[in-house]
Amino acid sequence: MIQYVIFDMDGTLFDTEPYYEKSWSETGERWGLEGMREMYYSNAAGKSIDIVKQYLKKCYGEELDVEGYFADRWVQFRELVSKGVEEKGGCYELLRFLKENGIKTALATSTPEDLAGLYLFKSDIPKYLDAIVYGNEVKRGKPHPDIFIEAGKRIGAEAEKTLVIGDSHNDIIGGYDAGMKACMVIDRILPNKEIEQLCYAVLNSLFEVVEMIKKENSI
Repeated sequence: MIQYVIFDMDGTLFDTEPYYEKSWSETGERWGLEGMREMYYSNAAGKSIDIVKQYLKKCYGEELDVEGYFADRWVQFRELVSKGVEEKGGCYELLRFLKENGIKTALATSTPEDLAGLYLFKSDIPKYLDAIVYGNEVKRGKPHPDIFIEAGKRIGAEAEKTLVIGDSHNDIIGGYDAGMKACMVIDRILPNKEIEQLCYAVLNSLFEVVEMIKKENSI
């Protein structure tokens, strides 16, 4: 039985990954840092900013001005998303289905509130959500389970009846470690064998999530 759903945001509800990829790779080129596109998908996607900053220093040296790099990258990313971001296919169909069936929902995003607000509140997604937790509201970001646990608290969720939906390995690890059912909806990252073992389900679209919950809840 699934009575609660917690969503990741980028790459799950919004098609933002192309913008993240572009800002990472092009800013990396400007800074003379090789392999930034690959680094984003392998070690940054879905993780908290603080964790990523530490990893950048480890990879490119302690002398790297990570604050400067991120400031430069955020400028480009903000410009890219300022014109609006498309929602993922099946997004509203799933959200309406959950609302109609009394399933409580929350958003648990690593993105800070000021940045997420650039496109989240230009959409109709917030009106379907019972709670939103931003990356700057928890001490430990993904892949730690803290943000999912906090989101669960805000909607009064029972972990074993909660489905976490995300597109990154870090969403799956965090959701699983929170004692919840972790569902990976494929965007640009594929699950490896270790991640597959943690997944309650691996699906190709949000449309498939509707069908899975219908079957699970006998709707």
